[in-house]
Amino acid sequence: MTLSYEACLTRHFLTRAPIAPIMVCRMLIGLLSDTHIPEAALALPSQIAPAFRGVDLILHAGDIYAPSVLADLERIAPVLAAEGDDDYGDTLTDERVKKKHVLNLEGQTLWLIHERPYFHKLASQQRREHPARGGYDIPDIVVFGHEHHPALQHSGDMLYVNPGSPTFLHYRRGPGTVGILSIEFGAAEVAILQLTAGDQPATVVSQTKSLSYRGRTRKRQKVAEELMKLPEGELDIMVAEKVMGWRPTMERPEISHVESTAHLWKDQSDHWRYYRPFCSETAASSEMNERMNKLGWRYLLQPTGPEEWGFRGYGVSYSSEDYWIGFEVESTSQIFRAKCVAAILALEITR
Repeated sequence: MTLSYEACLTRHFLTRAPIAPIMVCRMLIGLLSDTHIPEAALALPSQIAPAFRGVDLILHAGDIYAPSVLADLERIAPVLAAEGDDDYGDTLTDERVKKKHVLNLEGQTLWLIHERPYFHKLASQQRREHPARGGYDIPDIVVFGHEHHPALQHSGDMLYVNPGSPTFLHYRRGPGTVGILSIEFGAAEVAILQLTAGDQPATVVSQTKSLSYRGRTRKRQKVAEELMKLPEGELDIMVAEKVMGWRPTMERPEISHVESTAHLWKDQSDHWRYYRPFCSETAASSEMNERMNKLGWRYLLQPTGPEEWGFRGYGVSYSSEDYWIGFEVESTSQIFRAKCVAAILALEITR
């Protein structure tokens, strides 16, 4: 049985804590972000209306600029929006716009926020409460923007969705991308649509489903914390074997300056390798990064922590086409070690 949007709204839409749905309801949601109007374009592309035909709700992940954008979208369906870091003026006082919306839709908890949040915190001192402990569970779905690049990535039991931008994709003006999210029976499917010039219909360029696994996010936090506690050197050895793919060997090369090294390996080309401080020195860390790039993972370091949480830290992450793993740390001294932890756990995902 499918309920109307109004029934969905009454039972689930503004629920502040996850509840079991009383009746089955399918919701179709249009997603977009970073419209930057009128900077990137004078108005929304005309292809958005047919792309969003039949949606029950539209979510805008921020950097709206002109509030008229929300009015135009509301001619299609009700709208909620996240406050972008570049939004200003009347957009900030619009009742549809918040720093973060937390929605319960058909048993799926969804966050709408502008910048990708980090749920794993690797703290030297617990100076503030974990952002996911503010009365809400860790979400099933995070819809975000800011990066101007579409992304459908799994992280633990969460699905990260960035619909890209319909007007300023990759910071280039022209037809971009939007997303369509479908939630039914407690499961989610999402597709990224490429808008085209003229009257051509939008085309699906990527799609995925939510995972049914539960508890992975919290389990990963515990594993990461344990890895961060390893004595100096042990984490480097794990990187050598699990990330670099080096094989430990009992042989000894005929090279005097290596013979005294406690840990020796051979790489995939059967070349000798010796101990490298991957988790404490720049050159060795860059060597690990090159290896991760070859395996399809991209490293990113960026500031994190909205002012409402009273703290700004550093986000350390690796992302592939389908997966993302990131950690927030409090100081620069933790970055190298967190990067090693992220690399180890990233490759565990795909093994």
